Amino acid sequence: MNRIIVLGALLLASGPTMAAQPVAVDVARAVVLEEAPRIWVPGTVLSRQDAEIGVEVEGRLMSVADPGSRVEAGALLAQLDDRAWKFQLREAESRMARFEARLDFLAKEVSRLDRLSATDSVARNQLEELETERAMVQQDHALAVVDRDRAAYRIDQARIAAPYAGQVVERLMELGEYARPGQPVVRLVNLEDREVRAMAPLRVARFLAEGQSVPVRWNEEGEPTHFTISTIIPVSDLGSRSFELRLRLAENHWVIGSPVEVGLPTAAPRLVVAVPRDALVLRDEDTLIYRINRDGVAERLSVSTGIGIGEFVEVEGGISAGDKVVVRGAETLRHGQTVREVSG
Repeated sequence: MNRIIVLGALLLASGPTMAAQPVAVDVARAVVLEEAPRIWVPGTVLSRQDAEIGVEVEGRLMSVADPGSRVEAGALLAQLDDRAWKFQLREAESRMARFEARLDFLAKEVSRLDRLSATDSVARNQLEELETERAMVQQDHALAVVDRDRAAYRIDQARIAAPYAGQVVERLMELGEYARPGQPVVRLVNLEDREVRAMAPLRVARFLAEGQSVPVRWNEEGEPTHFTISTIIPVSDLGSRSFELRLRLAENHWVIGSPVEVGLPTAAPRLVVAVPRDALVLRDEDTLIYRINRDGVAERLSVSTGIGIGEFVEVEGGISAGDKVVVRGAETLRHGQTVREVSG
């Protein structure tokens, strides 16, 4: 009986002490950030160099790069049959040699008759005829040079080279097909030089500038990454009342063709008080924050939220910059409880 009484007394004595144990929580401080309200507009990740590479001369395809092939600038993408152009090149070179030999002979004859023309009228007439013939042969030689250069150009164009480094993503003609000038053969995409293109409403134009950093996200739940506006094209589409802007991607974010969302400011930036998103506790239709006062006691505050700023969110309702707020452990916390800070 005495043991029971003693045990009960010990339990009564220890109860308040156990209840008064501080609750361990993680904390962070509210901060002041400069931010503007935003709208999210759809955009697309595209390559700045994406083209269907065609041919300038006609001919049968002797080789075509396979889809997926990675090539450097100047590498062979396709080869046309150039034998006909090589025949024309040899023919033009042969005519050039013949005209050069004739010109050499005429030059010697003109020199000989030029010495006789001073005293011989017949020689003077012959000299004039030779000079006329020499001028005509010179023109024939010039035409042969043009034919040679044209054949050499066509031989060079029969080799379809990559204008930039990239990957062949599509073969538009197959081996053995006959290509004609202007026909595309392969689609070549530069995978390293990417950008986001988006159409922005006219009402945000005055809040944007080239070189400005704006957030881009994969979807509504994705964490935004900031990129710089590289180009603004200030020409409105009459149908949609929008204009185009482009953001240069510093790294290979997302696959080319990926849909993204771009956050654009709808007003001038302003200073706001913000807390980490983890500090928000949702209760039915209310949003709560637990602030830690100087005595280490949790104070429950009902707040209203505003714009999101990366990992932070704007709040109003008694929170000031520098206040400590609970970011982990708030779900089971009660107003007036003493806490023990684990971090912050």
